[in-house]
Amino acid sequence: MISANHPLRITVDRLTTLYADVPIAVGVPDESGWVPASAVFAPGSTYLPAMLAAVAAAYQTTHRDLPASFLCHRYNWTVACAAVGAFLIDRRLPSLDLANVAIHLDDQGQGDQIALVSGRFWTSAGDVAAAHPDALIEPSGAIDLTRVRRELERHFEPVIDAIRANAPFGKRAMWLSLADNCAWCLLEFGQRLQRPGSRQREIEEFVGGPDSRLRGGTRLITIEAAGKSHAFVERGSCCLSYKLPETGYCHTCPLLKPEQRAERLRNYVTSAS
Repeated sequence: MISANHPLRITVDRLTTLYADVPIAVGVPDESGWVPASAVFAPGSTYLPAMLAAVAAAYQTTHRDLPASFLCHRYNWTVACAAVGAFLIDRRLPSLDLANVAIHLDDQGQGDQIALVSGRFWTSAGDVAAAHPDALIEPSGAIDLTRVRRELERHFEPVIDAIRANAPFGKRAMWLSLADNCAWCLLEFGQRLQRPGSRQREIEEFVGGPDSRLRGGTRLITIEAAGKSHAFVERGSCCLSYKLPETGYCHTCPLLKPEQRAERLRNYVTSAS
């Protein structure tokens, strides 16, 4: 493991304090089950088909697209949390080279955690940690959300190619799944950090750039319920969970009509109040 006073470790510790369910380590833990992401998503990998089969077995499904959707969603949510969270907290960006990520496989063979193999991170010259040996200084002067998006796109290009080669789940659906999870990070972490500014504008700028692979239907919607306004991510992708018996559609599923989504979200807020 990388020392507790390492700048990136400090940032990730702040992230997991902010949102405890983010399964990220800095440095690969000294335990079995860790596999390089570059091996998982390499052409001809034996890991990825086994992981897809493990997801299918866990959900007792014969649909080949559904395990791909679930695996893609879980992995891209975790990586998005690492990238977007580190940016929002400390204006740092972990190195997202595929070779710098490892995936932990649980007893069933599913990925349940990621580790950043090294402590390398991008930052600005004004960062107090800019002189650290693992700091990579952003040439343009400052890390911004466009840079975060482009690094995520670079990371996920081979990931999405590999999943598509192993399952009938479309590449466009996977890019939109990543967009949805990045938007969720911007909304959830931004609210927890009480950051000023418009989440709607931030998300639109993040996913909607002219060269963005994430452009689609992802946006924020506001629901009035229980006497308050509540913001949610209206997704551009469908996770396919409706194919599971007795599961049905998610509250924000794009396959639902807008009025159906709004009614489901109002009921959700009311029941949770």
